[in-house]
Amino acid sequence: MLTTRKTSRLGAILIPVLLTLTATAQADTLARRQNVVDLIEHAEIILRGDVVGVTDGIENNIPYTEIRVKVKESLRGGVSGTYTFRQFGLLAPRKMGNGLVNYMVNPAGWSTYRQNEDVILFLYKSASKTGLRTTVGLGQGKFSINGGRAVSQQGNVGLFAGMTIDGSLDKTDSEMLQTTRGSISAEAFLSFVRRAVNDRWIETRRMHRA
Repeated sequence: MLTTRKTSRLGAILIPVLLTLTATAQADTLARRQNVVDLIEHAEIILRGDVVGVTDGIENNIPYTEIRVKVKESLRGGVSGTYTFRQFGLLAPRKMGNGLVNYMVNPAGWSTYRQNEDVILFLYKSASKTGLRTTVGLGQGKFSINGGRAVSQQGNVGLFAGMTIDGSLDKTDSEMLQTTRGSISAEAFLSFVRRAVNDRWIETRRMHRA
């Protein structure tokens, strides 16, 4: 029979392993190719803002990265001021002070952040048990803006693929929708998403997967 001390030590080892395996499985599912229809449909919060803080920690044996964003515009969700959320995983392995090292870092493909980064985020609803939240499609739902151009961590690959929009579009929209990869105009993209949300393009089936 294991002693309480040995049981606790074993739990400290097994819990991180199980959480890592679960997060990896979730990452594989969430990272499947998402287009802009999916991003808008599944996002509880859509915002543009500046990253003003990126820290990590462990709470209730769950490692997290905490991101703070100064909101410039809330396209959905009504957030304002400095919005804070946490996603699974540490920024780097961490010594636990008991001879163990927690290696549960952000899984590959998950959104990463840096101080002062100008971003557009499509945030999935938070997990009911942990409160953790991630971007829709992981790196596909997080866009960085540089020089007025927006690009996801996946290089915008497939962003406008496999979708249909009923009704006429202006020249700017039409040209943007022809993009198969690479950066796009941030303002054109924000305008497109803003109209899609406000006019309920997905709910009314004006815009949908092909």
